[in-house]
Amino acid sequence: MDFDGVGELLARSIAAERQTDVFALLEQARVAEVLSRHGVRFAYLFGSQARGTARADSDLDVAVRFDGDRDADARFGVALRLGAELEAAVGITVDLVDLEAAPLRLVGRILTERLVLVGQDDPERVAFEVRQFKLAVDFEHHAAELDRALLGAMARGDR
Repeated sequence: MDFDGVGELLARSIAAERQTDVFALLEQARVAEVLSRHGVRFAYLFGSQARGTARADSDLDVAVRFDGDRDADARFGVALRLGAELEAAVGITVDLVDLEAAPLRLVGRILTERLVLVGQDDPERVAFEVRQFKLAVDFEHHAAELDRALLGAMARGDR
């Protein structure tokens, strides 16, 4: 995908971000307060709640980037506590994703669906989005080729 394609995807993502009914359902202020207590630099809502396709049994998908230089173990512990506190605050199951530990394909999907919960005007968030989205778009081409090769091998009985 060329740079214009990246711009088009980001433009669609930004248009989706303007949906306000999701924020009313999630009680954004309460969610943002919980996120800020746990040192979240920026956070996104993604998945069915962000797309406006949630059902009564849908969970809440939240991706976070923490402040500071926490190692993976420290982030994991904070993420467990944060997920539990968010579930208590919103009353539904929360699936929390640490953006520093997430696979690149998932990060790309998050960025195409995302609604910003925390860090709306954060230059670090914008730089992260540009950098990660470019990586995800570049990687997707190679990953799709690998997927096709794997499916072909499975169809031939090689896997």
